[in-house]
Amino acid sequence: MKIKSGVLNDKEKDKFIDMLYVGVGKLKSQKDIKHFLRDFLTESEKIMIGRRMLIAQRLLYRQPYDQIVREMGVGLDTIYKIRNWLNSGPGGHKDIIPKLKNTRRLRKKINSGFRDYYVSGPFAELRKRYRSHYWLADLLEELNR
Repeated sequence: MKIKSGVLNDKEKDKFIDMLYVGVGKLKSQKDIKHFLRDFLTESEKIMIGRRMLIAQRLLYRQPYDQIVREMGVGLDTIYKIRNWLNSGPGGHKDIIPKLKNTRRLRKKINSGFRDYYVSGPFAELRKRYRSHYWLADLLEELNR
């Protein structure tokens, strides 16, 4: 029962959105949240929200746009839209995204685009040949370990 937000007035929108916020806010455990979302969202809606969160996390960790596009199969317009939400929204992502950093499964999926690109990517040979030009990159990699 999809409804376009343009046909609702502001009072109706607020009523529906507040109901969602209150409902999610009452949930105590991850298990409760999982069951709630399983009951109320379609599989594609859950995937869409999860992908947005993953893109937001990668943007906050300064992963290159081209790497996000390549690995996740999303368009640049999607990345720009999420970047704008992060920059102009009320900041709710600041509470949840850093907590996901320590999630083991997500940590495995997010690699440094810099290291990928210059160690095994198309510029690997240049880096070997012109070693002195990459001293700053080497220093940053060493500090991140």
